[in-house]
Amino acid sequence: MITIHFDGSITKNPGGVATYGYVIYKDNKLLKKACSVIGKGKGMTVNVAEYTALKQAMEWLNEQDIDDEITVKGDSMLVRHLSH
Repeated sequence: MITIHFDGSITKNPGGVATYGYVIYKDNKLLKKACSVIGKGKGMTVNVAEYTALKQAMEWLNEQDIDDEITVKGDSMLVRHLSH
């Protein structure tokens, strides 16, 4: 089983410095961790940061050709709403 923990953050919403991070585990063993600055200013929001975190994690899994059940964990209410 694959588990993704993701989060996004921004210094001022909207328009601040947007960042993201994620970790990916397979059967409780760390496979990947990453974080980065997305950008700053116009167009940057906390939702952009949250979506980017999950998108980057899913793209990495896709590149690895991992085909296991995936559980996604994050505190984004918007992402959580879309997954139901």
